[in-house]
Order: sequence, then C-alpha cells, then structure tokens
Amino acid sequence: MSISNIENDTDNWIRSYLLLVYLKKSLLFLSVFIFLFLGNIYVETTQKLYSTTMDIMLNDNTNTSPVEPILNIQHSRSTMNEHAELIVSSLIVDKVIDRLEQEGISASFLLNQARSKGNVFLQIWKQLKSVGNILSVGKENSTVTKSSNSKNIYSEKLSLRLLLISNISTDLEFNSKKLQVEFSWYNPEMAFTIANILADVYVLDHLEARYEASKNASAWLSNRLASLKADLNNSEIAVEKFKVDNKLENFAGFKLYEVQIVKFNDQLIDAKAKEEEYLAKYNQVREIVNTQSVLALPDSIYSRTISSLNSQLLDIKRTETELSNRYGNRHPNVISAKVKREKIQSQIKAETNKMVLAAENDYKVAKSRRKSVEESLQNLTGTGGLLNKKAVKLRELEREVETNRNLFNAFLQRTKEVSADLVPHEPVVRVINKPITPINPSHPNRFIIFTISILLGLFVGLVVIQIISLFDVGLYNETDVNNNLDLDLIGQIPQIIIGGSRFINYWKNYRDKNKINTIIPNEIFYKCLTEPFSNYAEAIRNLRLNIKYSNSEEEAKIVTVTSTVPNEGKSTLAMNLANYAAQTGEKVLLIDGDIRNPALAKKFLPDIQKGIIDYLFYGDDEIGVINHTPTLDNLHFACMGSLTNIQYTKKLASEKMKNYLREKSKLYDLIIIDSSPLLYTQDTREYIKVSDGVLYVVEWGVTDKGLIASVINSSPELKENTLGIVFTKIKINEGKYYGYYGTEKSYEYSVSKNK
Repeated sequence: MSISNIENDTDNWIRSYLLLVYLKKSLLFLSVFIFLFLGNIYVETTQKLYSTTMDIMLNDNTNTSPVEPILNIQHSRSTMNEHAELIVSSLIVDKVIDRLEQEGISASFLLNQARSKGNVFLQIWKQLKSVGNILSVGKENSTVTKSSNSKNIYSEKLSLRLLLISNISTDLEFNSKKLQVEFSWYNPEMAFTIANILADVYVLDHLEARYEASKNASAWLSNRLASLKADLNNSEIAVEKFKVDNKLENFAGFKLYEVQIVKFNDQLIDAKAKEEEYLAKYNQVREIVNTQSVLALPDSIYSRTISSLNSQLLDIKRTETELSNRYGNRHPNVISAKVKREKIQSQIKAETNKMVLAAENDYKVAKSRRKSVEESLQNLTGTGGLLNKKAVKLRELEREVETNRNLFNAFLQRTKEVSADLVPHEPVVRVINKPITPINPSHPNRFIIFTISILLGLFVGLVVIQIISLFDVGLYNETDVNNNLDLDLIGQIPQIIIGGSRFINYWKNYRDKNKINTIIPNEIFYKCLTEPFSNYAEAIRNLRLNIKYSNSEEEAKIVTVTSTVPNEGKSTLAMNLANYAAQTGEKVLLIDGDIRNPALAKKFLPDIQKGIIDYLFYGDDEIGVINHTPTLDNLHFACMGSLTNIQYTKKLASEKMKNYLREKSKLYDLIIIDSSPLLYTQDTREYIKVSDGVLYVVEWGVTDKGLIASVINSSPELKENTLGIVFTKIKINEGKYYGYYGTEKSYEYSVSKNK
C-alpha cells in the first residue's frame, strides 16, 4: 500500500469520525453537561477554604551565635529548609493557639468553623472527646467534670494543632532567601487573623531564641574571662617568685646560645598556644556532645553526615508524634517510626564520637609537638651553665605571662563586642509582605474544576461516540459506500422538515417508524416545485444530472427506484425527480410499480380502475391507463395494476412488458418506476430486467449496510444495472450543501389478498 493511499484512508477516517461526532453532538453536549453538573455539585457541597500568603525574608548576614567571635569559628546557620520546617512545627503552632486563646478565640470555636463532612481532623477530635468521656466514667461528679473538661480541652488543642499544621504550606524560592508561607482557613477574616498571629509568633520566637543564645554565650564568656584573669595573675606571681628565689632581680640577659634559645622559645610558645587551642576545641566538642547539642558544633568540625541525620531525625520525630497522636503508641507504624528514630540517633552518636576522637587526636598531636620542642630546648640549654638554665626558665615564665596577658586581652575585647551584640540590630527574620484578607475561596477552584469537568465530559463523550461507532451499521459518506457496497454514490438528498421543530419531527419519526396506514403529506412530493431554490431542489437537480451522465454508452431512460426496506423515502424521491424533470421540459412518465403497496397510486389516483398489466394481459383498452397529473402537463402517471395482486409479479418481466416500456421510452424522455423494497419481494428484480438502470435508495445512517450488501450481492443483475446509491433523509447541514426536512412518515406496506 502506497503512502498516498494510507494518507487518503487516514483523511477519510478522520472525516468520517468528525461527521459521526457532529451527528452525535447532542450526546457530546449531554456528557459535558453531566460532568459540569457533577462538578458544580462538588463545588457547592465542598467546604470552602480561603488562603492568604505572606513573604518572610531571612537575613543570614548577621552572626546567629555570639560564640563565633570568641574562637574565630563559624557556627552552622539554619538552612532555608529548617526555617520552613520550623514554621509548621508544633512549637510555633502551639504558641499560635495560645495567642488565639489570649485574644478570646477558643479551639472549639475554630473547630466548629472547620466542621464538615469527611473532615478527618474533626473526626479525630470527636474520637478523642469520646475516649475522654469513657475514661472519666466511674469517678465522683466533681472530679468527673473537671477531668472530662481537661481531656476535652486537650483533645481540642491536639485536633486544632493538626488542622492548623495541615493548612500551612511553605514555598522556597529558588536561589533566594525569601520564604513564602500560605495559610488556609474556612473563614476569610479568621484566615487573615491566624496568618498575622503566625507571622508575629514566628518572628518573636526567632528573636527570643537568638537572645537566649546570646545570653548564654555572654555568661560563658564571663566565666572564661575570670579563669583567664586568674591564670594571668598566677603566671605573673610565678615570675616574681622565680626571680627572688634565684636572685635574678637585676639579671640583664645572657649570651650563650642566645639565638638558638630564642628560636626554640618561640617555637615552644607557638606549640603551647596550639596545644591550648586544640585543648579548648576538644573540651568544647566534648561538652557539646555530652549535652547532645550537636547543632552548636563549629563548622570546622561539623559533619555533613550529622546535618543530614539531624534533618532525618526531625522528620521521623514529627512523623512519630503525628502517628502516635492518631493511632496510639502500639500501632505498627508508630513502632516502625520509633525504630527508625533510634537507629538515626545511634548513627548520630557514632558520628559525634568520631568527632570527639578526631579532636582528641589533634590535641594529642599538639601536646606531643610541645613536648618535643621542650626536649629540644632542654638539650640545647643542658650544656650551658646554671645561669643559662635559670635564664631560660625565666624567659619561659615571662613568655607564659605574655601569652596569658594577650589571651586575656583578646577575650576581654570579645566580651565587650558580645555584650554590645545583645542590643537588637538588624532583624534576622522579617515579614516583607504581610497577609491580607482573602476575598474569593482558594478551594475548591471553580475554574480548574469546571475545566476538568469539560475535558472529562468531552473525553467520555468521544469515547462513547467511538464505542457507538463500532456498533453503527449505517452508511454516511461515499467512502462507506465504496468500501461496503463497491458502488458509487450519485445522490445525497436532505431531509424535509414539515412544520414544527426538528426535535418534534424526529420524535414523530421514531414514534411512527413501525406504524402502517400512515399518510404521507402531499407537500413533500412537490418540494422541488414549491421551493425551487432550496437545498432539497438543488440535490434533486444534481441527481438528475448524475443519472444522465452515469452511463457513457447510452442515456438511461427507464429508471427503477428501489430500496432495501420500506420507509427509506424512495417514493418521495421518485415523485420529486419526476416533477423536476417535467419542470425542465422533459416528458416524464411516473409508474407506481409497487403492486403490493401502491403508495403513489393511493395518493394521487385512489379510484384508478386499470393499470398497465390490465391493459397488456387482461384485454382492457389503454384509455385510463396513463393519466395526466394536475401539476405539470408533461408529467404523466400510471400504475402497474388496478388492484394489488401477487399474480402480477409473473407478468413484470414478460416480453409484452418489455416491448411496452420500450415503445413508451420513444414517447417519453424519462420513465421512472417506483418499485417495491428488495428485501421482501422479487418484483423489483423483474423490473431490473426491463430497466436501463436502478437508483438504489438508502436512508442515510439508518439502513443496515450488511443488509444492503447481502441484498445487492444476492442479485448479480442488480449490482450490474445499479446506477448508484442515493442517500435520503440526510439530517446534517454542512456548509450550504445539506438541508433539513422533517420526518417522512412511513407508508403502508401490506400484502392484500389476491384479487
């Protein structure tokens, strides 16, 4: 199969499917309407949430701990994620609840606002209240009342805490220090109030924590400064005592190994300073680890592994608390969370022990170096005299005094700076965009829900239409005709509307589809005459041209109009085709060939006395067989027999009938035979033998294509002589080609008794 054929098949399938969608558009609209209706029910029945946002700027340029200037190290600052976790923590939310109670807003009042069907936190609150009531049974009345009230208050606060945490969401902007916090509540004014309290509590908590850390650091500095002052005094006393004991008050210096001794003394001082530094760090780390304040460790020894484990520990603690509050301590999920927490704590402990060991090793190395320098200095001075030894010792003591004095002065200066740091400067946390009172609810979002409803409605509608198309047996276009019948489509006749709306006519058509003895309105037979500029008349004109040029060898003058089943509109088509041909100047003979149900004869010549068969086979004269119609002079009408008689079937393909029609074809430009449906009788197959061509009428989108194919394939002569398929009762208006018409009422199809 070539690419062009594939593309053509694809285009045909798309056109067919779009046409089917257009035909079933009411089903599509119904699907969309149903989903919109369901979406509207959801919007109206779902409890509404009102959201307000605030932006918090985190300035980490300032020192978060006053300990940093002391040892000239940088402490780890709280990351953006830690700030986000803090604002939704139980610590902050509990303070918010307390502030609300101080302002006269109780937990029960807020829970009543949040009351809705399916609210899980409200259900938890109710369950906790019921548990509290059960536990209080059996006590004295006063004790029962007091205990019950306390349990109810606790359960209300617990439920409110969970509810508030669930309604707080944070968003960290990429590569920015701005934290956006959104709070949602069931009342717009209360959402504004709680959001403002949340912002105030968060900022105050941060300031209090910083002030407390500065206060503790100042106390530590004061104690350390006092210790350094004592060390300085002791070292100065030791120098003076050594001079007095060794009579060195007037000693002016020494010359032996002066340069080497000075050098080693300098190295010794540096080694002692290093030893003191590493000892201080070792003691600090060990003290912090013993107090389990791991976050206070300096950056120089802080482990990223501990930072990661601490984040995991905070998460698992929060999860364990929530699960414990919800399910109790014995629930499997709570036990699993507890095991994970203990495992993480063990890992943190192992990491901190490693850090303590590393600090201890550093201290031991510094201590060993100091001893090495001392030994070298002793070896150098050992060869000198007693005076040199005393001088060296004196120099050591003086150096120690100098070191202690410098360290004391440095700590004194740092203490003054930290004391000044206790005075508030630029805030670390600021609310740069305060919350405002929300006007419209943020949940449910009408636009999103209705958009999803429309898309779901379209999707379901298209799926249903596709499923329907799989079971659709009708023919809709030329491609369907070519693929299923291997015939050409030569006519497309729109449906006629006979007064009233299309819906009413559709209902009448459905109601009368299987009725008999119904009357065909006269106006549908003259549609092309009464409305010559209508789409219907244009379709009849196109059909007449297609009939003329359908046979390249010879024009078809004797045309049989048939269908598969009754009520497909063949009689209406035959009459309008005859009227149009006669109107254009052609001489036309219209023959009602349905000897079992002569619908046209009953309509126009109800009192007819004879027909063509009566004239040819029963000796009647020809007068009265062919009759003039009242509309056009050059349009004549005849029927096959005066009465419905099954014996007439044998006469239809006789030589007399053939000769008669051939003689009449010389007198008329067009002879149209309105025959009976093919499915139920053999009459039409007899007409095929005496006709130049057959118009096969198919009701558009209704007649079973399998049934049509079986009828056509059962008669090789029918397929060979068929000029083409004519669609009738087309119900769409595509551009200006298709028109509409109402229900063509079914006509009587009955077999009378033999004449």
